[in-house]
Amino acid sequence: MQFENGNLILDDAERSLLSAVSMKEIKVEYPAAYFVGSLVEMKAEAELYIRQIGLKQDQDRRDVLRIEIILLLIETLDCLAQKGYEAAEVAGNPIRWQ
Repeated sequence: MQFENGNLILDDAERSLLSAVSMKEIKVEYPAAYFVGSLVEMKAEAELYIRQIGLKQDQDRRDVLRIEIILLLIETLDCLAQKGYEAAEVAGNPIRWQ
């Protein structure tokens, strides 16, 4: 991932991974704050889903597997967000939240 003119440029591997995770086509370039913010939103939705599964009275083996998969998803989102922060930081344009 590279930072250029306020945007994060994703490489092919990052695009493929995020496309698989989000189940939609991912573009090559996004405004940095938007991209990282979107990952944070996806993570929050995943964490909410885990909490909803945890509230079920009759959890089964599939629920445990769902939680494990979602935790891997969260780890992936954290990794991509960190790469975005680092790319912007290296370029001298750290991402700031408003």
